[in-house]
Amino acid sequence: MPKTPAEKLAQLACEGSCASQHWPELDDFGHKPPRGRWKHPAIGSANHTRKVGGRRRKGSSSEYVAKWSEGIQLEAEYNSSLSLRDACVVFFADEFSSYRSQFISRAGAAVLLLSFDEYKLASVRATTVRPETRADASLLASCARRPLGIGIPFSRNNIWHQSFHAIPAWEALRGTVARARAQGVAPTFVPLVLPKAGLGRYHSQRPADWFAWELTLRPLSPLSAAELAAQTAALLAAPCVCFDRVEAAGGTEPFNALAPASAPRVRAFTQASAVAAARVAATIGWRAHLDLDAFGRTATRAATRLILAARGGATGPRVELGRTIYPGRYLANAAAVEEALEPLRSKGGGGLHTLRLEELSLAQQMLHVSSAGGLIAVHGQAVAWLIFLPHGAQHTALVEVMPRGASAPIYQAQARALGVRYEKVRATIAADCPFAGKGKGMRGRGWLDCNLTVPPEGLFAAARRAAEWVG
Repeated sequence: MPKTPAEKLAQLACEGSCASQHWPELDDFGHKPPRGRWKHPAIGSANHTRKVGGRRRKGSSSEYVAKWSEGIQLEAEYNSSLSLRDACVVFFADEFSSYRSQFISRAGAAVLLLSFDEYKLASVRATTVRPETRADASLLASCARRPLGIGIPFSRNNIWHQSFHAIPAWEALRGTVARARAQGVAPTFVPLVLPKAGLGRYHSQRPADWFAWELTLRPLSPLSAAELAAQTAALLAAPCVCFDRVEAAGGTEPFNALAPASAPRVRAFTQASAVAAARVAATIGWRAHLDLDAFGRTATRAATRLILAARGGATGPRVELGRTIYPGRYLANAAAVEEALEPLRSKGGGGLHTLRLEELSLAQQMLHVSSAGGLIAVHGQAVAWLIFLPHGAQHTALVEVMPRGASAPIYQAQARALGVRYEKVRATIAADCPFAGKGKGMRGRGWLDCNLTVPPEGLFAAARRAAEWVG
């Protein structure tokens, strides 16, 4: 049977190396046992699947190992941003993640785009640009074509990690996006997936699950969450997509979202995101407390004094390889906690409001926190929303529930940088956690998957101090 253009292009790009790729399998809790073998049965075909974690996982027809030779790398420019004319993007899976990208320049450019890695505090490869070869020409001519591609690094499906990339990318690209929209050009956002993203390993491959990607695009796009996910899914599913113009920000200029000097930049991003989220929410009939005219110029009064995130994850179950791990990590003694905090529920007592953030859209989560004076949550994605708490004349507070013995002061540092009062309450890891009592919880990161038991009286005392501070 004749090969499709995608299969021919994949064969040319692969050059016999595809069958030697490795993909570490995962156990039931997302950790790597001895390495398993990963082989492409038919690279570039619609039936392309890979075995991960003991299951066959279907990949997109555009996934293949891209051609990037040592010779090209020796001659390539090393840049922290891209500005290309007539270039096509393709996606492939490597040993780190699905949907890694490469651009094929029809103008002959060769570029290595670097991005800052907040894990290693060093530069990593965000994407590559290689020149078109004679063998590519007829195949690329059959690809879909769009006017403008906007490339943005995607570090991990995690609000805190992605903030290191979303904020500088928004600063670098918002002017380009605004000018394009003014000219009637709708940009296509291209995820430049970094090695730590772990899509298909630690995180879902479905763009509809990429809440951190939506967070990144929210101040740049008027599209709804469903529309953004559909646009991204269509891009990733295509064998290749060509653009008249590509603009991308790698972000090798280090940005520390926790530094006090970064606070104005963080605030500007969250303000723009909240305004955009309010407009999106309005289109679906959800009335926000946010005053669009006042927000961004003056600090609005909190409509809710304190929010208690009923579960530890702000974005729903953690999905790994088709299995749900500790859905929305929560407080094991939630009933006792709710009873202890009851006196704070009246306006006179603090105006406490309990929310299950994972049951809300990302836009609604942004707006609820933007309209609150304080946040009470278990260490994790719910706490990461602290960057959306109001600022200026409004006093704000964060109460973080942290396992005993764990050391992860990232949110304490960020609260200090943003002028948010910080309270910490220690909790005990639930006895049914597979990491409890095994020595892994405090030395490793297994405790992030564990439910907690918090002293109700201790949490009440911290919450009352927070309510008094918020006023």
